Amino acid sequence: MIHSSIVTTYKHPVLSQEKYKVKGYYKIILDAIAGRLKYMLFKHSQVLYVRLDVTFPTAINASNDNECFQSFIEQFIRYLKAQKNINDRSKRRYYDPHYIWSREHADKSHNHHYHVFLLFNRNEMKYFRNLNICNRYWTKSLYDFYGYQGKFKGLIHFCKNKIQQRNGAIIMRNNQGDFDSAFMLASYIAKVASKDKTPTNVNIFSASRIPNQLKQEV
Repeated sequence: MIHSSIVTTYKHPVLSQEKYKVKGYYKIILDAIAGRLKYMLFKHSQVLYVRLDVTFPTAINASNDNECFQSFIEQFIRYLKAQKNINDRSKRRYYDPHYIWSREHADKSHNHHYHVFLLFNRNEMKYFRNLNICNRYWTKSLYDFYGYQGKFKGLIHFCKNKIQQRNGAIIMRNNQGDFDSAFMLASYIAKVASKDKTPTNVNIFSASRIPNQLKQEV
């Protein structure tokens, strides 16, 4: 488990204080979310964001570490980054992907699961249409780590709600309402609930790296 203060309200320089409906949130994860939202909006005039849930098949007894999932997210992000270097210049895209994920374990399941918040340069990715690619890399990781070759449908799904529809949602730079909506959607992955089963030596969350030279500017 991570050692971090637990909060029920959160105040950020560009986000007014909000009262949440759950018992508490890890501040360190809220900080990671806010930091990457600000960083992406510093770089891009429009940001596309998506929240996904990633689960293991019930046929697998997942190990306590995050290696299978980490392999998946790294391969998926590597694929997205590579799109700016493909040979056909007309198809090159600078998606500039970033992520925050957290791990949880519900009482009703024998396996843990992951919540993922993804951000992209919306000037290059108008809509999120990469669920099939997500499935491809998740099933590859499941095969590599567990030899799993069964059904994969439904293992990754969108968190569809009023904020986010199937193809994601948009933040416009300097639009406080857009920022607040994105932060509130992502804040779910920071909740304390369902994280207490994570072993003490296993990461409960992770996030993409923000270049050091830009941290002070955002």
